[in-house]
Amino acid sequence: MPTYVSKSSRELTPTSSTISPEFTNPSSPGPLQTDKEPTSKVVEGLTHSQGSIALISALLSGFAFQALTTLTIEYDDLENDYKKGVYIAFIIVTSLTIASFLYVAVACSLLEQNGLIVRSLAMSPTTSSNFDIFIERWYFEDKKFVAFRHQLIHLFISSFVLFSLFCSLFCLVRVDGPAGYASSSIFLIFGLIMTAQVSRINARFVKGILKNV
Repeated sequence: MPTYVSKSSRELTPTSSTISPEFTNPSSPGPLQTDKEPTSKVVEGLTHSQGSIALISALLSGFAFQALTTLTIEYDDLENDYKKGVYIAFIIVTSLTIASFLYVAVACSLLEQNGLIVRSLAMSPTTSSNFDIFIERWYFEDKKFVAFRHQLIHLFISSFVLFSLFCSLFCLVRVDGPAGYASSSIFLIFGLIMTAQVSRINARFVKGILKNV
């Protein structure tokens, strides 16, 4: 009479083809050894994360640009020097916010496209077998290129300060009285706290992960 083995039983049954030596020998030192991914796939993953930064930067840049272009208040219509000063500060800060986030968005988008192209070329049968060597030289060994990518991250984080100032000044321009001061303070305080937290998260990631690769 045939005997049927359930799926769960088959999965729990150890065989020499599914259990590595590291698990069969408890005293074996070191972690489980696995084959590394090709450099092109690693670069593709890294540049894909830069694409996420590009998307966020583009959204925030577009948000600030819309606020700037739809502003109906004219400088000559303002009543006193205080409001005129706030208006000028708003225009300057908003322009810097748009330019900063737009720069990060374009640069990170280009890096993401480069990573996708590199991965496609690495999978092509016409590409030389030592193509990963050129990828390592381009992405990891070029110190200026590495520094440029680090600067992009710092610029992205610093741009949140500009964005919080933009929101704060926008409230002062559009909302009069105590409500304008209150909303302006909320955006400014929240923006500074968010920037500090993001900077701390990035510093821990760099120290704990990137410097140990």
